[in-house]
Parts: sequence; structure tokens; C-alpha cells
Amino acid sequence: MPLKFLFDENLLHDGLWHAISKPRESHQALDVVRIGDADGPPRATPDEEIISWSSLHGRIVVSLDVSTMADELDAWVAKGFSHPGVILLRPGLSISAIIDLLDFVNETSKGHEWKDAFHWLP
Repeated sequence: MPLKFLFDENLLHDGLWHAISKPRESHQALDVVRIGDADGPPRATPDEEIISWSSLHGRIVVSLDVSTMADELDAWVAKGFSHPGVILLRPGLSISAIIDLLDFVNETSKGHEWKDAFHWLP
């Protein structure tokens, strides 16, 4: 089963969204919701609420927020809650590198491998 992702507000780049939305012959479609989308949390949602929302909807958070997102996930798990996980992208990655990484993650891993943890990519 493909993974489901939630893009944090710091990834609301139109070029990235356009690249993810267009069909790619060699890869499964990525299931992505963005902060600010009609079916996602609203813009300016605090990180704690992003963690809660993504947990409820079974979505791995993808973010550039290295300053607080990992701490929020740790606090969530410390309270006894489970979470699909957080992927922290290193700043400066190109759009194609982000898509390649997410395609790789989506096609080669299972949801339980990301559960309750954050991972730096690449």
C-alpha cells in the first residue's frame, strides 16, 4: 500500500506541487496533502496540531522544519500516542531530488518503518 504524506507549510512551493502532480511513468503516484489544502490543516497550524492531524489521517509529515518538528513528534510519542512519522528534508534540495527521495521512500518502504520516528533525508 502506498504511503500517504502531508507537506508542511514550508514546502508550499508551486513548482514542487506541479512536479508531484504531473504523471510520472516509472513511479506510483504520490499521495500528498499540503498544509492549506481544502482537505488538509489550515495554514499557520501549530506543529503540535500538525502532528495530531497527520496522526489521525495516517500521513507522514514531510518538512524542512528542523527546529521544532522532531521535538513535537517526540512529545507526542512521549504522551503515549502513535504517529506515522516525520521526514525532515535537508535545506537546499532541488525539486527533482525531493521527488526522487519521496518516490524511493514510497516504493521501497512500508508504513511501519516510519512509525513514531523522524528521519533526515538524504
